[in-house]
Amino acid sequence: MNASIPIIVALEIENININTQLIFDLNRLCNVEKGINFKFHIPHLTLWMGFIEKKELQSLIFSLNKVFSNINIDVFVNKSDLFVGIEGNVLSLQVEKTRNIELLQNRVHHFFEPYRKISKPNQKFNASTIKYVNSFSKKSLENFDPHITIGFTDQNYTIAPFTLNLRNPKIFLMGNNCTCLEVISS
Repeated sequence: MNASIPIIVALEIENININTQLIFDLNRLCNVEKGINFKFHIPHLTLWMGFIEKKELQSLIFSLNKVFSNINIDVFVNKSDLFVGIEGNVLSLQVEKTRNIELLQNRVHHFFEPYRKISKPNQKFNASTIKYVNSFSKKSLENFDPHITIGFTDQNYTIAPFTLNLRNPKIFLMGNNCTCLEVISS
């Protein structure tokens, strides 16, 4: 059996304007001691996540670049939410679930789902991360809840709604708590 690797297929939030700067500023206000620090973890809007066989990676990167290139999508961030996550209270920015974002997520899900492998517990990931990722397909599609995870905090922050323009899904290497560690496709 070939080794599996954890990936996230997502739309990257790039720090290019005042709206995206807000995301990075909010993260700095969060408790990075036990949470997500966007200096090391890339802000994103998840479309699919799972474990795949390492030998499939290059083929999936090639396919992603062919099938999902030249995508340009506007997403409307309409509120901030504080919810209990894997390791504590998580601040996220809720994205309006429009037909365009839902169709993109649906296409990505159906494209990547046949490659999903179930991971066994290992030293790189906490048990709750592995359980969450292994069961992610059940949370996908009709349960898709588009959001941008900011980090762990004890307080909520009120934001004014804004629109982001996101381009071309990418494949990221996944870290604990479903964070994006690095882009492995471009």
